[in-house]
Amino acid sequence: SNQTRHLEAQEVQMFDICIAMPSVGIPEIIVPTIYSIAEHIDPSLKTCISVSMSKTDKSDPQEIYRQLAPLEGKFSIEIEFYEDEGGFAKNSNRALNKHIQLHGKPKYVLFLNSDVRPTKGWLQKMVAAFSTDKVQSSTGNPAPYDASLYGRIGIVGPRSNFVAGHQLVQMPAAEVMPADAPDCDIVGHFGAELESAMKGVVCTTDFISGFAMMASWECVEDISYMDMDANYHFFDEGYGRGGYEDNDVCVRANLGG
Repeated sequence: SNQTRHLEAQEVQMFDICIAMPSVGIPEIIVPTIYSIAEHIDPSLKTCISVSMSKTDKSDPQEIYRQLAPLEGKFSIEIEFYEDEGGFAKNSNRALNKHIQLHGKPKYVLFLNSDVRPTKGWLQKMVAAFSTDKVQSSTGNPAPYDASLYGRIGIVGPRSNFVAGHQLVQMPAAEVMPADAPDCDIVGHFGAELESAMKGVVCTTDFISGFAMMASWECVEDISYMDMDANYHFFDEGYGRGGYEDNDVCVRANLGG
């Protein structure tokens, strides 16, 4: 069984971006993330958050609804609560298919963990990466993007201070930051410095972490599994509650060109 709650900014419509967010329904984790998204979203990008929450002993959907109430009429959020544990892959797929059911197919889908803190311009930069004409070469210098060499751009992702592999960027030591700056200001300050240093830099890669993975609809359509009810399974739910499903997606995307 499940419960659905809609916080709609306007009548049902098509959206450019679906943010599909798996969650275990803990208010202290997901509520700050959604407010951070709302604060840093570009109004020109028609965006809807679709949340799929699974039950745990710390889940509190009613408290989440209460804390998000100020966003009603300002931002489009779909929240669905399930009575099972789900896991990352299953809840990500659920969130995507609920959005399609209510609003149709978006141009882009961003699969986003519920504990991420976006910074200024984050979403616009990921969308812009799909149409980049330059990438960072092995020498560190910009080089023309060659689709015949690299393939079509189907999935993009951001840098982060909390991710494994090449997407990781180190936060500055605490002593170089203002001592009285709250955590959110430190992250925002660091994000602004990183943007200045790496503005327009796009790097090619064979792997994007699932913590913030944006796919074009063409990619979703091409590599998803379909079930008998015509639901999209972008992530393979055979991996269980979490582990290697993002690697699997990237392998399928690479194989698909």
